Amino acid sequence: MENTPHQLQECSIPQRAFRKADASVLAMDFFEAAINNIFEDDLFKLKTPLTSSVIHLSRRVMLHIKDEKFGKFAAETVEQLWSITKNIRGTTFSDKVKSEMWHDFHKYRSMDKTLRRWQKLLNEVDIQREAEEEVFILQHALEKIFSSLLATLLESDMPATTLDVTPEAMTQTEDQALRYCAGYVQYHIN
Repeated sequence: MENTPHQLQECSIPQRAFRKADASVLAMDFFEAAINNIFEDDLFKLKTPLTSSVIHLSRRVMLHIKDEKFGKFAAETVEQLWSITKNIRGTTFSDKVKSEMWHDFHKYRSMDKTLRRWQKLLNEVDIQREAEEEVFILQHALEKIFSSLLATLLESDMPATTLDVTPEAMTQTEDQALRYCAGYVQYHIN
């Protein structure tokens, strides 16, 4: 059968450059970077009992970070956060979409289930801690992981743009016109 201009042609839908599988591969990197960020963040440079205990807990977490249990936690967390990004995949990134996404994120981070998973992980690797610092570090880590996931998702899916700027010399007429305008403006200002 011959194709006519009136028949619909099958076309391929553009695929996202960054997928869930890619996010899973980067999960542990996101998690480790989030914990390492605590040592650099200005908030944690304040000398308070809470920030000191959060830094202390972060050091203990970093001692166990290569444990497969942390890898599993990071992968599950990124999987949950990936599902939150559904609002921005395939749509215009409007204020409404952003608002819904952040609402879903804050709902996830405040769920008891999320905190219990974190507490279970710390218990499994035998990290002693106080309740206040464990919540603080979890909240900080979730925010940093989600921010990293979003940045990677949006950055990799943006079209490559390059500006082809080749410097051109002005013609003599353009140069004279520019000099005339500059002199005219200066004359009228004085």
